[in-house]
Amino acid sequence: MNSFINPSSIAPFDATSFYWLGSTSAGETYCVTTGNKEKNRSLNSDLILGATGSGGPSSTYNYLLSHLIGSKTKVVHGYQGPQDLLLAIDRDEIDAFCSFSLSGIEDLWGDRLASGDLHLIYAFPNSAHQTPYRNSINALDLVKPEDVEAVETFLSQQSFSEPYGVPISTSATTRTALRLAFEKTIASNEFRSAHNRKIAATSTANGVEVTTAISKIINASPETQIRIQQIVTR
Repeated sequence: MNSFINPSSIAPFDATSFYWLGSTSAGETYCVTTGNKEKNRSLNSDLILGATGSGGPSSTYNYLLSHLIGSKTKVVHGYQGPQDLLLAIDRDEIDAFCSFSLSGIEDLWGDRLASGDLHLIYAFPNSAHQTPYRNSINALDLVKPEDVEAVETFLSQQSFSEPYGVPISTSATTRTALRLAFEKTIASNEFRSAHNRKIAATSTANGVEVTTAISKIINASPETQIRIQQIVTR
């Protein structure tokens, strides 16, 4: 995906050289703000969005949101991390920031989310069948028909946030056994109990889903690659 955003970048490894077992995290991504609900739901124009470094997730998701809602947004880079971004909202320096998973948000600010002080205003689900948290606006509903392929390809990376795989050279028998064991593990009550939080259920992906998502990115047409670059880098 980085090569779409920055054509001069080099992929750190060849994803096709692995047999993918699955991913222990495959959740949707959210845009976060604070304040009363009515104000948050009306954040659809003249937004100031905070980000860390240019080209990173907090930057690309902010630009994607800007493209989808068609607002006059300004992305301010240079914040040091999630706590710095939330503090910037509290100080009224920015209105919101994007690119955090629900489980990550709960780990960082679970109490504020549970109390209603923290609001998740836009959701970027992996697919149309995922239901966003509470009253978050599903960003996929805002995608123009001509941009569906680009946006879905970009968001497919969320299906393998924490992937596990083995070298493709591993014997077929071993690969199959490992994938079945992995899928049994992530479906087990023990795994769910250990990873589910008070608010967020753990979203996972099996090996086929991870492989399909990676293939979608690798096989994206040149036109799709260019469009992704346009909509997530301004």
